Amino acid sequence: MTSLLSTQPHSALTGASALTRPDTGPRTRTPSAIKWLLVERAALAGAQQTAIAAIPRLKQQVEIARASLALAEHELSVAERALEISAHNLQALDSTLAQVNSCVDPRAGGIVKAWKGRYGERGALTEYLLELLSKSAPAPMALADIVDQVELHFGIHHAVPESRKKLRYSIRTCLRQLHAKTTTVQPYRPTQTHPAGHWVYRQTTSISELQKLAATLESKGDHAPNSPDQNSGH
Repeated sequence: MTSLLSTQPHSALTGASALTRPDTGPRTRTPSAIKWLLVERAALAGAQQTAIAAIPRLKQQVEIARASLALAEHELSVAERALEISAHNLQALDSTLAQVNSCVDPRAGGIVKAWKGRYGERGALTEYLLELLSKSAPAPMALADIVDQVELHFGIHHAVPESRKKLRYSIRTCLRQLHAKTTTVQPYRPTQTHPAGHWVYRQTTSISELQKLAATLESKGDHAPNSPDQNSGH
């Protein structure tokens, strides 16, 4: 644009100057080339401002979409894991029923959505938390990540949001029980600025001793008082 203006006749430059300083002399007509360039620049500047204003909103939408996608992918993985577990258990039950009486149709009992322990055998949650944290060590794990892994491992699908809150409470209670009984599982917050809700595994005893400890805790039914999920089968 500079080179174009520098090649204009003196009369054209005088006309442009008259636009900004009308008191210096009689107004002259703006050359069409300069007028076109100014109009084009104004349009580009307007488009630039529109794009700048839209960027924060679009970034927020992208973050929300990514969070929704991550949640959907996690729920899909949990549902697939639940299907895998249920299919395995159904096959085992059908095989057992066939051995007891091959004439009985396994589907005769229909379909019932009955409550049962979320974690299978007693002590399964405690053992899995020890395994999960030990694999992550020495890095700590956030409670939210621990909940995600428990859901995926046991195929726990939540029909309502309150169900995940109860699961989170149960896992946190179990971690606190482990911390009270042994120094192996510890809350991790090295500084006051570090976010709360992280746990870390510190090896102080053998794996076999930890498994015995987990079995002892579960056999005694050592649940925290007033827990809303005492029958969840830790």
